[in-house]
Amino acid sequence: MKLQIDDIPESPIKVVRLSGRLDSYTNKIFEESIEKLFEKNHHYLVFDLSGLDYINSTGLGTIMAAYQRADLVNGFVAVCGAKGKVAMIFRITKVGLQIKIFEHEEEAVRAASEAS
Repeated sequence: MKLQIDDIPESPIKVVRLSGRLDSYTNKIFEESIEKLFEKNHHYLVFDLSGLDYINSTGLGTIMAAYQRADLVNGFVAVCGAKGKVAMIFRITKVGLQIKIFEHEEEAVRAASEAS
């Protein structure tokens, strides 16, 4: 799994770009990165999954935990770019009932900006 965190200029929003596989083996890196963001009071996160080929319940659980943690401090978490099997996992688990899911990053960033 590759992970990249980008700033949105003049905004509290962080875009977390994931690619490859997010599973039990790679999730620890993902969790640690999210923890560092929260420690620095970054509570507006957009997870760009457009490069992600696979996600299992461990990775999905980490995204849900980030949502719940952000929600406690009136933050915002959204997902964008999920496709193929990754999008299917989000549909089957009905994660979209809690986390906002967008097709494109621009839409997710706009929603996060409106929430900030």
